[in-house]
Amino acid sequence: MKGSKTISPSSHYCLDLPAEIHEQYEGGVASFWHDKTDVVLQTSSYFRTEGDQVGAQRRLQERLHNELFTSLRPVEVTPARCSDAAAATGLDEEGLQWILGYAVWPDLAVFYSICGKQETFASKSPWACEAVRSMRRG
Repeated sequence: MKGSKTISPSSHYCLDLPAEIHEQYEGGVASFWHDKTDVVLQTSSYFRTEGDQVGAQRRLQERLHNELFTSLRPVEVTPARCSDAAAATGLDEEGLQWILGYAVWPDLAVFYSICGKQETFASKSPWACEAVRSMRRG
């Protein structure tokens, strides 16, 4: 990513973001946004110290069961360096497009959401999608 910076929302993972991205951390949720776009990326994670890990697809299905999205479909906005990842996109009641996804490693699960106007996603891949693709263990 040209003109980027690497951010570690926790000590367990990191991602590359454009240098001019703003960030805020609150209650275990990291939020990222850019003044020139309507796109917001949020991430949260859970580090597992014992027990069996739940896979990305199952986590995503359970999450989507509680959402009221239309036009729901799978999407390939997942970290390139994670073998257990799943994501889906849909529209909310206000017509905003959402991408919800999970990246799962044996001891770590990261949930991410990207939200923005439908036109933004139709014209090009937003910076947030590229940031998710860059996600890796920290």
